[in-house]
Amino acid sequence: MKAAVDKALLVVVAIFAKLLFMIYKLLAWPVALIALFVVAWLVFLATQGFPEARLLLLGAAAASGYALYHYGDATLPRSVGAGGWASRLSDRFIAWLGTIKFFTSPLCLVEDPGSYRIKGTDIRALVDGDHPLLQPGDILLRGYDGYLDGELIRRTGGAAGAGRYLSHAALYVGPIDGSRDKALAARRLKVMDADGAWRAATDAEKDRVRDDPGYFQAGRQMVIHSMAKGVHVEDILTFVRCDYLIVLRLPEQITLSPEETANQPLVQLANDALSIDERLTQRQTVSRDEIVAAARDSALGRIGTGYDFLFDSCKTFHKFSCSEFVYYCYKSVHRYIGLTPKTHSFAGFFKRVTISPADVYAACDPGGKLTLVWSNVPQDA
Repeated sequence: MKAAVDKALLVVVAIFAKLLFMIYKLLAWPVALIALFVVAWLVFLATQGFPEARLLLLGAAAASGYALYHYGDATLPRSVGAGGWASRLSDRFIAWLGTIKFFTSPLCLVEDPGSYRIKGTDIRALVDGDHPLLQPGDILLRGYDGYLDGELIRRTGGAAGAGRYLSHAALYVGPIDGSRDKALAARRLKVMDADGAWRAATDAEKDRVRDDPGYFQAGRQMVIHSMAKGVHVEDILTFVRCDYLIVLRLPEQITLSPEETANQPLVQLANDALSIDERLTQRQTVSRDEIVAAARDSALGRIGTGYDFLFDSCKTFHKFSCSEFVYYCYKSVHRYIGLTPKTHSFAGFFKRVTISPADVYAACDPGGKLTLVWSNVPQDA
C-alpha cells in the first residue's frame, strides 16, 4: 500500500515539475515565477468553486503528464498491469531529472545539456599505445558548442568551412621534464612595471611561475597554450574535453621555394629560430624535429605571460591570444607556412590585425603546408 501511495505522490510531483519546467523553458525564471503564482491562484480559485479554474488546471496537468509520459529513453522497460501507467510515468520522471543541470551565475536550469562530442575512444586513438597519433609539435585547434566567447571568436575570425567550428589553438609538446624543462620555463617572461613599460621578469618572478602548478607541471602528454590566466601547461586529457578538435602537423622535411626565400621574416628572430631561418633562406632542408624543438623551447620560455584580451600584440609578443601564441612558437617557419596576421573585425567594428584559429586552420586547407592529421569536424564543413 505504501509503495502505491509513494508512486502516486511521485506522479503528482512529476506532472507539476514537468509543467513548471515547460513554462520555465518558454519564459525563463522571472516569468516562470509569475506563472507559478498564476498556478497557485488557479488552485485557490478551484477550491473556491470556480469550474473554469479547475478546467485550466486539469488541461495543464494533462498536457504536462502526456509530455512526461512520452519523454525519455525508449529503452526503459515498459511497465504493464493496472498500475503500469503510473510506473512508467514515475520512471520517466526520474530519467528526466537526470537530464537537468543547474547553473548559479545566473541561476538557470538546462535540460539535457549533452556531453562533449570528443569521446573516450577518440582520446585513446590520439594518446594511447607505443605510437600514439599525437606527436610533439602538433598544433591543436578546438571548439565548443554553446559558449558565447567561441561564437564571438568565430564571427571575428573570418571563419569558413571547418574553421567556423574552432575557437582555440594550442601547441602539443609531449613529455615535460620536471628539472630540465622547469629551468627553461618562464625564462623569456616579461612583466609590466608601474609606469606601464615592459621589462624582463626577475628571477623571483620567474620562480613563482615555475613553482605554480597552475602554470607549470611535468607530465607525459602535455599541452602549452594561452588562455585567460596566460600561458600555461595542461595535461592533454584536460585539454581535449571539447566538442571539436583538429590536429595539424608540419611535414618531415622543410625546404623553402625561391618565392618563399624572397619573403622577409615577419617578426624579429633570435637564437634557434634565427639559425633555422638562415638555413632555410640558403635553401637548405631542415627537419621537423629541429623546428619542433625550437618551437617547444619558445613555448616553455613564455610560460606565465599574460593573455592578450585585445588581440593587438601580434608583433610585440608581450601578451598572447591562443593563436598568437602558436604563431609565435613557429616563428622560424612563418615564410614556409604562409601564416600571416590579418585584419579581423566584428560587424565592421573593433578591427584588429591578428591571428585567429581559423587562420591557423587555413594553413592546411586547401593545399596548405600543414597536414591535417585528425579531425572530428563534420564532413560537410
